[in-house]
Amino acid sequence: MADIAKRFAQNPILQPGDIPPSIAGMKVECLLNPGVFRFNGKTWLLLRVAERPAQKPDITSLPIINAMGQLQILEFDNSDPKLNLSDPRVIAYDGREYLTTMSHFCLVVSSDGINFAEDAAYPPMFGQGELEAYGIEDCRVAQVGDTYHLTFTEVSENGVGVGLRSTTDWRKFVSSGLGNLDLHGIASVPGLGLKICLGSNDDYARDSVGCALIDYVGGENEKSASRQMYRHIQPQSASLQHEASPKPPYIGTQQDPGINALEIEMRQPEPIARPFGP
Repeated sequence: MADIAKRFAQNPILQPGDIPPSIAGMKVECLLNPGVFRFNGKTWLLLRVAERPAQKPDITSLPIINAMGQLQILEFDNSDPKLNLSDPRVIAYDGREYLTTMSHFCLVVSSDGINFAEDAAYPPMFGQGELEAYGIEDCRVAQVGDTYHLTFTEVSENGVGVGLRSTTDWRKFVSSGLGNLDLHGIASVPGLGLKICLGSNDDYARDSVGCALIDYVGGENEKSASRQMYRHIQPQSASLQHEASPKPPYIGTQQDPGINALEIEMRQPEPIARPFGP
């Protein structure tokens, strides 16, 4: 079968040296995994920019965002027996792990889709808060109407999570990810009428109108990890019973308050960030 795509002969279109470091003393190690979108009639890339401090002899240094929201450089003596440098991406020290680089997002724009450059009117985006203390990575951009929704990886000593920000002008952003959960563990998605649960909360599932649950079906006789979707339309009905382990995350919308039904559908895996209609 013939390849329907043709590789651009002048690749790469961007290299680490094309993007300046965020502050003096840092070095851009790589550019990778951009989100791609159209805005103001041009093609834009939201680059992941991975950088770290210039390294000194016999010292390993790395950046984090501290509790005050400021960039902090940590330095470790390579001869320290508590330091584990066996993984080129992750440093372990005294039971804690750190990334060797920290990533942020940089916007670049092109009129022809080939030659890209930064626009000073659109500043870089950095990690915010405890859950993004090791940076933000690998953004994807989805446009719904006039709003752009950014989903990305957020990294910290707590592990890896999913971040969500939204914008209409690429200057002002609304954050709706893990760091913005309400008391039920729910993050609202602006402009979509959609709520995402990033954990398990049975009380909210029973009390919500139109709550969709998504679970992986697995067990001794079910190895395919297909998804089973439940749409709970009537919150006053008996509480939902499910044997899944771990308990499923769910998404819900405020729809169909008068319908008394429990619909169960089997579907193939698909993105969950969408509202369920009637």
